[in-house]
Amino acid sequence: MQSKIKLAIFGIGGGGCNAVNRLMSTPKDFMGVKFIAANTDAMALDQVNQQGVTKIYLGKKVTEGMGAGSNPDIGKHAANESREEIINAIQGNNLLFITAGMGGGTGTGGAPVVASIAQELKILTVGVVTKPFRFEGSKKMKVAEAGIEDLRKYVDVLVVVPNEKAFLLANNKEDAMVDVFRMADNVLKQSILGVVNIVGCHSVINTDFADIRTVIEKKGMVHIGIGQASGENRVMDALRQACKNPLMETSVGGAHNVIVDISADSNVPADKISEAFNMIPEIVAPDANIISGFGFTNDKNEVTVTIIATGFGDEPSREVNDQIRTRARAEEELLAEFGVKPAQEKPADDKAEEKQDNIPAFLRFMRSRENN
Repeated sequence: MQSKIKLAIFGIGGGGCNAVNRLMSTPKDFMGVKFIAANTDAMALDQVNQQGVTKIYLGKKVTEGMGAGSNPDIGKHAANESREEIINAIQGNNLLFITAGMGGGTGTGGAPVVASIAQELKILTVGVVTKPFRFEGSKKMKVAEAGIEDLRKYVDVLVVVPNEKAFLLANNKEDAMVDVFRMADNVLKQSILGVVNIVGCHSVINTDFADIRTVIEKKGMVHIGIGQASGENRVMDALRQACKNPLMETSVGGAHNVIVDISADSNVPADKISEAFNMIPEIVAPDANIISGFGFTNDKNEVTVTIIATGFGDEPSREVNDQIRTRARAEEELLAEFGVKPAQEKPADDKAEEKQDNIPAFLRFMRSRENN
């Protein structure tokens, strides 16, 4: 990692520790990042076998290494018992990612404790959590949702990944079950690399950690997207990828705070870069605070676009609701690319009557991929 900021990833509970284990299997992607794994289950914690990870055995008195038994209250008490160890592990960092699988005991109850400690230490904090599969039952989903709401009180921004959506996409691609979890890990990986990309060195228009703090500090839900593309239409293709991740519960449309960072090869036409930057105000809220960064990359014929967007609002206005409906249609198209059939097709007669000039900019932007 080229920047001087100190960044740590804190995996808590079974899901969080598994994510840490998988992410650390590709250490070159996370140079300079500190990894922390914490669990009430001693045997599960021992399975985190990657070198360089800081391990915290939570609640030795409360659980005696036997786990939290899917009880968030026990997870909470265990994390509070190990408060000093958590402080020692995370203090001194500028940015902390907390990852957990919600719906169990340790992650659901302990993640908010870790986030509250980070808040006391004035560490900028991003939560990246998963929601249970449908087959795990409504009770576990209710536990997960309660834990997410508790975590939301303490993190600056939150990314929620529904496992069911990953399962749906994976099934349509005939992937193995392990790939479902890899998809969720990739959201965490993109979130981290998104920050690293933005605070990297740029020679033309610079963005830095202060810009990230401006956009994500105490902002609620966040969209972090990375797009990479090559070829003639590489700039707009990369922008489209960054604007929408099918696994996230957010997209860029309607955001009030946005960082857009483009890294391009020296041969990319200037008008293509201008076109991409000019598209952003058409997608986000009319009064959005937009911070732009641009630099050159050594990768020939490749463009990387990174977007961090927040400020979606709790109660959308009528205009924003229109944008949401537009995004929903665009999301159907994106899901279709993964083999997921839209819930309802528009009648052919209605399609014939639709005028191009009446299609909102965001949908025209997403649909234009069909013509590329």
